[in-house]
Amino acid sequence: MHELKRGWSVANVYDAKFRGLPFDGEWFDAIGTPELGHSWAIVGNSGSGKTTFNMMLAKYISQFEDVVYNSLEEGLSLSIPTLYNRVGIDKGSNILLVSEPMKEFAHRLKRHKSANVAFIDSIPYTRMRWSDYRAFCDAFPKKILIWVGHEKGTDQREHLLKIFGLMPL
Repeated sequence: MHELKRGWSVANVYDAKFRGLPFDGEWFDAIGTPELGHSWAIVGNSGSGKTTFNMMLAKYISQFEDVVYNSLEEGLSLSIPTLYNRVGIDKGSNILLVSEPMKEFAHRLKRHKSANVAFIDSIPYTRMRWSDYRAFCDAFPKKILIWVGHEKGTDQREHLLKIFGLMPL
């Protein structure tokens, strides 16, 4: 017999405590108050500014939380310090750049006091299927995981579904 999960009364909902990042200004207007424990997807065409946006977002978030950026596609290359300079990331920022397979990245995220916000750039380089993605997200229920994807057409949802094996490529 399947055991039912606990439900929440109206009082439970109102009394629940949540930990959100204290976004303000234009970041709050665009995103609101993001909670730890969620996955995001940032998808766009090649050259559309995804990495620049991600670095701006990482810089902003690093004011509140440590950030780790897994640059699976580019790794440490000339474009990274150029981009850091462009968006104003200085040597004291709480952003760690890595370029490691997802299994190693998972070990990094499991460490005590590891970053609570992780960028994975980009989805195709993870070589993950939907079940791998779900297991990865389930392993880190108190972190924000930001998945970066490359759009090949105009339907971003369809592209993500293809990446995770829910539609034929």
